Amino acid sequence: MEDITVADEKPEDLPSEDLPSIEDLNISNEEKESILDNIYVAKVKNIVKNINAAFVEIADGTMCYMEIKKNLSFIFLNYKKDNILKVGDEILVQVVKEAQQKKEPVVTSNISIKGDNIILTHGKNFVGISNKIKDEKIRNSIMENIKSYVTNDYGFVVRTRAQKMVVEELNKEIGFLEKEYKDVLLRAKISTCFACVKKNLPEYIVDIKEMIENGVEEIVIEDDKLFADVSKTISQFLEKNKINLRHYDDLMLSLNKLYSIEMNIESLLKEKVWLKSGGNIVIQQTEALTAIDVN
Repeated sequence: MEDITVADEKPEDLPSEDLPSIEDLNISNEEKESILDNIYVAKVKNIVKNINAAFVEIADGTMCYMEIKKNLSFIFLNYKKDNILKVGDEILVQVVKEAQQKKEPVVTSNISIKGDNIILTHGKNFVGISNKIKDEKIRNSIMENIKSYVTNDYGFVVRTRAQKMVVEELNKEIGFLEKEYKDVLLRAKISTCFACVKKNLPEYIVDIKEMIENGVEEIVIEDDKLFADVSKTISQFLEKNKINLRHYDDLMLSLNKLYSIEMNIESLLKEKVWLKSGGNIVIQQTEALTAIDVN
């Protein structure tokens, strides 16, 4: 599954003057299901004191690494007389990094619920504001509004795009995040060990939302099922950002041929890549490093 943004400029080495080029290319593997951001009822299997870490199991045989010093606000799901993490405890965790080569996935007990403009963060009872919001008046206004929602259990992180929102919209989003947070806790309390109580959005949905936040104005999808999934999953997000979602259904000319996608990809994979300036770079992969020669 591929999410592709098409630009008007053309690479120097493409044969057609009218051929658009790929601005960005993200590839999602439909056969591999991502666990990033998923929230699980996990069991503590081992605590290694000399590295101040714990190894927790989120599914039968799926072990994860958790750094204890960064996770001091545990959500225990078994009966406890204290708040000290012990082997055998069942806790709520969220995956923050997937497995890489021989390294286990990394999890945290600092659960986060992400909204379009604000992130609710368990275990961090303060308000953090994006450094990209430079206007002090806007920063102070957001801070004054949101700090009243902070509790002993959670706080908030304000994203850059929140500066364009009015107070009523931000308050409404906070209400949604608080409800989802409480729903997650409720589901966790009645779930068995290893249950996934909150599943992440598919990679391609995350990619599309990020592209919209970076200025994409229209989404064109050819696949019937993919179009239906995107329309259903983020319809409100598309409407809020005034994004046109278009279903491409020309049976005579596919999107692949219309935008010469395969030819673009083949050009990008060549060892020599031509630049708009007329120069080029040569990229060579070796076992030890990737060498880039600029001409």
